[in-house]
Amino acid sequence: MIELLALPDWRVLETRMSAWVGAIEGQGFVVTLVRESTGVSWLEVKSLEIRGYAVTAGENVEAINFEVGGSDPGAARGVLEVGATALGWELSVDDDDETDD
Repeated sequence: MIELLALPDWRVLETRMSAWVGAIEGQGFVVTLVRESTGVSWLEVKSLEIRGYAVTAGENVEAINFEVGGSDPGAARGVLEVGATALGWELSVDDDDETDD
């Protein structure tokens, strides 16, 4: 499993969760959105084994930590990269296992 952190570019003022859903569904995938609590939702694409922990402020998404599993994480990552680019967001590998030199 890989983790990808999605953050808005500094020039992006607002992004609603519906924009993220649309960016993925526009590529032909079904998105399930589950609200965990005020300010936290899960965005899931079961066919690609993607789960995204989304932090929101009101209607706007502040960050999404995606977990990508499955046999073809490259395809899942590609879908997320297309969506992030369309929204003006940046996607980076969340590497908590970095070692000091």
